[in-house]
Amino acid sequence: MQEFEVNPEHIMKDVYSYPFPEVRDLLREQQFDPDLTINTITRPEAQIMLSGYNFDPPLDLPVTNSGSIDLDELHLAAIERIRLVQERFLPGLSGFSEAYPMHGSSQAMFNLMAEWSAKGKMESLAVIDGEYDGYAAYAKSLNIKVECFAELADASVEPGRVWFVSNPNARAGNWIDSDAWQQFVEAGHNIVLDAAYVGLTSDQRQLDVSSPNIMAVLTSPSKIFGVFRYRNTGVTYVREPVECMYGSKWFKDIPALFATLSLYENFGDGQLAEKYCSTQELICSKLAQKVGSLVMPSDVLLLANSPGPVHADYEHYRRAGAYRFGLTKLFEDLEKEI
Repeated sequence: MQEFEVNPEHIMKDVYSYPFPEVRDLLREQQFDPDLTINTITRPEAQIMLSGYNFDPPLDLPVTNSGSIDLDELHLAAIERIRLVQERFLPGLSGFSEAYPMHGSSQAMFNLMAEWSAKGKMESLAVIDGEYDGYAAYAKSLNIKVECFAELADASVEPGRVWFVSNPNARAGNWIDSDAWQQFVEAGHNIVLDAAYVGLTSDQRQLDVSSPNIMAVLTSPSKIFGVFRYRNTGVTYVREPVECMYGSKWFKDIPALFATLSLYENFGDGQLAEKYCSTQELICSKLAQKVGSLVMPSDVLLLANSPGPVHADYEHYRRAGAYRFGLTKLFEDLEKEI
């Protein structure tokens, strides 16, 4: 392993995700029985069909008055179990009255922007410089003004301005300073918290989301478990109903939702990140030799950052005054060599 060399072509500007071997093994064992979609299936029959997921305790599946599985409400049992796990590191999540099964944060962002803009609740989108480009792209497609700030503290509270911000932050893959985050929340900004990286750090912190001005919390298993290309269903929590998301309760991917629950319940908080942080450190040491500068492991496992200066060939990795490197392909390269 110590002879591993970084392939410069495999350093990424984006994050994506590393499909952890343990996750691949777990998903390989699971198989959704299509008979579970038949209206005459009873709860005991359904529990047998779900035995491959090893849910412990078994899911409390909803039933109709006739005793058969209520297919229209089938998602609720999984979502509430997912919420129980997530609330360990997102306390206050139980205060959100609406929970929608969504295929990742990106889909949720677009739906929220479309709804709030149409109803006059969102006139502008605020982001931190160096955050996800996807926020701005969606906003522009909906004719929503985009405002970019160097730091959270740089903006005053304005009516109609909604912040989309990730914590840990996408800019460098690090946790936002706790005091700075608390001051930002207490200032009263309208906030959508993207928690896509929560769970992908060995230093797992709690983020209190109980403040009423946190309008929504977006969660997704794609990065923390490495299922980016599977599109496993995540959950978006909102304080008020979102009509644009109404259809997600009907046209839902139940197999993906059950797989997501299985991942959350099988892998403890930050368990995979803690196991692989030594791999991240090794990659960073090798990466430093390539870029000609100190490269530090970010809090988020699949990212690294550097203050620079770096060799000219790596200048395009600059992001908001520093350098950010995506490590996904390098994790995969290293796995192949082991």
